Amino acid sequence: MYNYTIKKTDNYEVLLKPNEFYTTEKLPSGLYYPGRAVDDYLVNFEYNFKANEKKTLEYNYNIIAEMSGTVETNYGKDKEVWTRTFTILENKSENTDENSFVVNEQAVIDYDYYNNLARSYEETYGIDINSVLKVKFNMNVPELKLEDCIELDIDITNNVTNLQENYEKTTTNIVPEVTQETDKSQVAILIISSLMVLFAIIYGVMWLKREKTSDGKYKNKVKHVLKYYDDIIAVVEDEPNLEGLKAMKISNLDDLVKIAEQSRRNIIFYETIKNKKSNLYVIVDGYCYIYSIT
Repeated sequence: MYNYTIKKTDNYEVLLKPNEFYTTEKLPSGLYYPGRAVDDYLVNFEYNFKANEKKTLEYNYNIIAEMSGTVETNYGKDKEVWTRTFTILENKSENTDENSFVVNEQAVIDYDYYNNLARSYEETYGIDINSVLKVKFNMNVPELKLEDCIELDIDITNNVTNLQENYEKTTTNIVPEVTQETDKSQVAILIISSLMVLFAIIYGVMWLKREKTSDGKYKNKVKHVLKYYDDIIAVVEDEPNLEGLKAMKISNLDDLVKIAEQSRRNIIFYETIKNKKSNLYVIVDGYCYIYSIT
């Protein structure tokens, strides 16, 4: 058995803009910092791989930054409205014939640039967003099917910024080595795997035939709508009373959702014909907007 342990660490300093309040140009890690005073985050990544025996391995790594902006909807949930990826360190490839390797890389995170970019987005589109910059050191060892990451999350656009570690610092794994003694067991495993694949294909074909029926298509539509819009849909057992309301049929579900969000109303879901037809209603100011699923 091939055993390996990974230890991941990071340390950083915060470089400040010229100011009259701090007597130093850098602040240590683990603090909260005034966003407008921060110029750069200086981050050092260390990735330490150690196995129980020597093995020829190729590995590659890079550093990226992913910025995302979210807004809070009328229903109290955060929705992502903007995301962008930046390359900080291009992909590097190395190899080793030993039982260990260590990677040390430093990244300069231009906080002021990312902060100004996010604030420019807010000014351009008139939207207040909550922004986070995820700085990721990505490691890949193809032979071991190892994909690993050191992730650091930095607050953007807030008056106060800080850095949060979002990764496990130590991990251990075991990979079985292939030898001649295991040939028979591997043949058995191959046969069993082949049978499982065959049964999966047969089941998949049967499932697809069922899904192609009108009944299956209807159930899939309903399942999708109830899952995707669960935060604004209310399912009722009794048919809504539409007396005195002017009915307006809507041909597009997205339009009905827009009406619900703009008027801050829930969508009422009622199945008019069991497993055949459902109606979705939004009632606003004497009007009832209706979308049908068949």
